[in-house]
Amino acid sequence: MSDAGSPVPVTGDRPDRGAPLSLWALFSVPVSALVCMPLAVVGLVLALVGLVQTRGRGAEPPRCRGRGLAITGCVIALSAIGVQAAALAWWDARVRTPILEGPVAPLRAGLSGDLDTFLASFERGGDLDRAEADAFLQAIGARYGGIATIEQDHFAAPAPVPGTVASGGAGRGVDPSLAVVPYRFRFSRATVGGRAAFRTFGAPAGLLPAPVFRWAWIRLEPDEGPAIGFPAERLPAPSTTVDPSVQNDRQAPGEAP
Repeated sequence: MSDAGSPVPVTGDRPDRGAPLSLWALFSVPVSALVCMPLAVVGLVLALVGLVQTRGRGAEPPRCRGRGLAITGCVIALSAIGVQAAALAWWDARVRTPILEGPVAPLRAGLSGDLDTFLASFERGGDLDRAEADAFLQAIGARYGGIATIEQDHFAAPAPVPGTVASGGAGRGVDPSLAVVPYRFRFSRATVGGRAAFRTFGAPAGLLPAPVFRWAWIRLEPDEGPAIGFPAERLPAPSTTVDPSVQNDRQAPGEAP
């Protein structure tokens, strides 16, 4: 221990002075900042290697300098991965899962008497005709019974143009925000083919499109009998029928041909 009156040596030398800059740490920052989860993972790996390279071992100085860059790369990469993971989970819950499962939740609510929940599942549901919605649900219940499940129909002929109905049925044209999907609606008394359209975004609110994430329309297309859909003002023209050569392939066990 030095005496109280002895001078304390002061030096501005850093332990890594003269060491080469870690390229791993250097490149971890721009790679992590790119808006892409795979690249953010790569950036995190670069930053972790940079941390190892810039760490001293006991009295030994670090092999490389740039520890601040490596720490910054780690922070940016972890933040980017977290934000993108949350965005993907949100998109899966709001868009991917409803499109995969079809409008089973709104139909189940409507057929059980919850007309408000049924209408709330449609874009601008408050503007739709409640009497028309009630008549649609009563017709479904009388014909087919309660809804069990809905699954995508991979044998149905594709729509001529993706998104063939403009918002509100005001015209026709390509609408990339409208996903028209063929389904098989499995009710308690019958299985019926049909289609439903899911709206992702609406008219831009300022610079960005307004999120909708609601159903635009639903239409059941039985092999025999008239089609039935809701709301009528938004329904497109009847779709192409299924190729008879694959009709038997998609029948459920016990379903009449």
